[in-house]
Amino acid sequence: MTKESLLRIEGLNVAATGVSSPRELLHDVSFTIEAGGITAIIGESGSGKTILTRALTNLFPSKNIRVEGTVTFDGSNLLALRDGQLRTIRRTSIRYVFQEPASSLNPLLLLQLQASQALSEQDGRQHYSEIAALCLQMGVAEPARAMAAYPHQLSVGTLQRAIIAMGMLGHPKLIIADEPTSAIDASQRFQILDLFYKQCRTRGMALLLTTHDVEIARRYADTMIVLHSGRIVECAPADAFFRNPLHGKSAALLSDVQLMAGREAGLHAGGITDCARASGCPVPLLEVKDLSVASRRPSFSRHPEHRILRSVSFALDEGVTMGLIGESGSGKTTLARCIAGLVRPAAGTISVTGVNIFPEMQNRRELGTAIQLVFQNYSDSLDPRLDIRSALLEGMNGHEPEEKLAELCLMMALPPEILQRFPRELSGGQRQRVVLARALAVSPKLLILDEPTSALDPATQLHIVETIRRIRQLTGVAILYISHDLRTSALLCEKLLVLHNGTIVEGGETARILRAPEHDYTRQIVQATFA
Repeated sequence: MTKESLLRIEGLNVAATGVSSPRELLHDVSFTIEAGGITAIIGESGSGKTILTRALTNLFPSKNIRVEGTVTFDGSNLLALRDGQLRTIRRTSIRYVFQEPASSLNPLLLLQLQASQALSEQDGRQHYSEIAALCLQMGVAEPARAMAAYPHQLSVGTLQRAIIAMGMLGHPKLIIADEPTSAIDASQRFQILDLFYKQCRTRGMALLLTTHDVEIARRYADTMIVLHSGRIVECAPADAFFRNPLHGKSAALLSDVQLMAGREAGLHAGGITDCARASGCPVPLLEVKDLSVASRRPSFSRHPEHRILRSVSFALDEGVTMGLIGESGSGKTTLARCIAGLVRPAAGTISVTGVNIFPEMQNRRELGTAIQLVFQNYSDSLDPRLDIRSALLEGMNGHEPEEKLAELCLMMALPPEILQRFPRELSGGQRQRVVLARALAVSPKLLILDEPTSALDPATQLHIVETIRRIRQLTGVAILYISHDLRTSALLCEKLLVLHNGTIVEGGETARILRAPEHDYTRQIVQATFA
């Protein structure tokens, strides 16, 4: 018996018209989502996955995007409805779980208020207990604290879990999830997706899932769609797709995953140690001693202070790439912000080439551009009003900027014509390379990369990994590589630190930790990643 069609997309075309020459983003996209079914869309960075999900309800902030075709839902063409009607449908019947949670939330409102606002057409108050229960099932350790916090007070992973829980409130008919677990560590990713899957099955909700993780699609999808350059090149039942992909691009996506797995396997032969640099400097480039960080909770909390980091200590030598891995909410980004001088610790010291940057901020200013931090939400760190040339020139104070621009483009494998584009016109992989180029424009001694590959497909991840390796070979910069993804950390880093609940539970050579992890949490993430 054929399942009932919930959403039917026919002849969907999307174009950007606010540029000198209109650019086609999606071309003649057609497919059907069945009630209660799970459809996965895979494709490389820039293929149009996010554009497609937003086009279904014309969710574009700019009027310079033209959407044509039909999207039939409950007998109505969504693209012909007024804005108010579409907002009602998004609140009640079609929910979005966005890839970048911070950008989809109001920074001035507590999460619990935003949850009730999203359900304002229903009785939002009755859902407080439901969302607390869903957050707890999603792995949010303290749901009440999370709901009583502002978005900036929570880690990206905790925000992502909360948004998934909010998306399931009120029993929508369809959830559109754009890379919903890219900010969540491997040990908990499938736990959350299992719950997501169970909720969809028991409630009869359909799920449209975009992902760069082919293994996620293999486990959960009923139907597979492969998107390439804005066109669907293959649409097939999941079993048939993974048994015999018909299109060359589909086979290439599967082979990229196998290639990354092969490189990881070669890691254990000692390949990573070939990249190691011996430091001749007796003083470490970066030394952190007994670092503790606390955050203030809301004044009505019984425990107004929350410890994020507890007695963290480690050292990083010049020219070395060190990986910092841990689950979302473990304190990785807070540690990065402390080192960059953006967060003041409660106790401990941070020294760069022997100079303590705390407690006197004067020392941090004297270091100038020696430390550069590339944020996890790299899209938010580019001014949307500036073209790429202006963004790169912003941090340059030296002479011959054009020569420096050419050097950066060559190092980042960016085509020269990209300098005339704006951030919104670039793919995720291109924006990531631009942000890396801007950080390198000031010739730092230490580069801190916060989750630089979490939202990218396997092929683009490999490109970024190779780019980071090239950066290190050409500049000799030391790198602190922060990630919840042990795969890319293993490919890049000679040394690893494992952060769990704000404490470093293990550290040492990468090969040793992968071969014989000592701590229970380390063993858990190694098994979850390489099983």
